[in-house]
Amino acid sequence: MIPHWLRLDHIFLILSVGLLLLCGVLLSGCQTVAMSGATGAGIAAVEERSIGTVVDDTTIYAEINHLFIQADVNDLLTNVDIRVNDGRVLLTGQVNHAQTPVEAVRLAWEARGVREVINEIKVNNESTIAEYAQDQWIETQIEARLLATKDIKSINYTVEVVGGVVYLLGIAQDAEELRNAAYIASITEGVQKVISYVRLKTDPGVRPQAL
Repeated sequence: MIPHWLRLDHIFLILSVGLLLLCGVLLSGCQTVAMSGATGAGIAAVEERSIGTVVDDTTIYAEINHLFIQADVNDLLTNVDIRVNDGRVLLTGQVNHAQTPVEAVRLAWEARGVREVINEIKVNNESTIAEYAQDQWIETQIEARLLATKDIKSINYTVEVVGGVVYLLGIAQDAEELRNAAYIASITEGVQKVISYVRLKTDPGVRPQAL
């Protein structure tokens, strides 16, 4: 039995407030405030993702997480953190094996709707400082050359280097762009081998191949 003080208009008001609060929670997660110092005055700009975009990002996160579970629970799932915003995936964490970041990025690209993968995963020091520095130098050289090449959309590529082996991941506009990207990587000093996990834009199921 409903108490006398809880009339129908009270019930309606409570439900309305609850609905507004729920909408506020959903929308608050869709707004990112960016501060710009271009004018020296710190102009605030609000970037909003639609509810549909948020749902898409949640779906991408769930799919990557599922792929991680299937691949490696011990290092990949436990030590890699996933963040998704507007189709852009950020991977962070501390892992135990040098191959784990490569696998994490490869699997992230397999999720539908991914536009970019940013790898900030750190590997616990298994290799020497000199070997790690050499890999980082090679990676930087390749990324710079891809960026400087007019007919390559470098934003669609992720470059990982482990022990002189270059892993290319991402989406190529066509076969010619993929060949050019692989060639640039292969002629970079210190590179031993290039392995491509790049998918063609028209054929997302392309298999990885050694180049």
